[in-house]
Amino acid sequence: MKTKNLLLGIFSLVTFAAYAQTEKSKKVALRTAVIELKVEAENIDELKNFNWNMVKEMFQGNDAEQEITLAFAYVNKSDLDKSKVSVDNIEMKLTGKTADLDKLTSKLKKLFDKLDEINRQNIKKGYRRFVCGADTIYFKVNANTVAIMTIIGRQDIANIF
Repeated sequence: MKTKNLLLGIFSLVTFAAYAQTEKSKKVALRTAVIELKVEAENIDELKNFNWNMVKEMFQGNDAEQEITLAFAYVNKSDLDKSKVSVDNIEMKLTGKTADLDKLTSKLKKLFDKLDEINRQNIKKGYRRFVCGADTIYFKVNANTVAIMTIIGRQDIANIF
């Protein structure tokens, strides 16, 4: 009986030891996704000339339905003449699906072009402008009246101011 119990014990130990050495592995597929890009610049030209192909590459591995956010900030640290119109600090954030990345980047490009145009206008503070055909009307809004300051027709605006 002792031999029988001893053999049963040894057989059990060998069996447990053999099964303990085998490992069942499970493969787990990990997926990563870029969901947000944030860029801060001190120069509008940096934003205007941003490498949009890099953005496409960054979001390339995402699912088409993945929600993404593109955030851009412009911090104007320059000591420009504060009496003139300029863009100071602005932050914009667009959210959409990866499939709409081209539409999102197109909106941002247009916005950066508009910011650049505003920044380059060099109009006096309080002045506004309206382009009508080939003419540009510069005016001020005072309470309930509009005062037309000047009308410039078919001229190079950059050389006037």
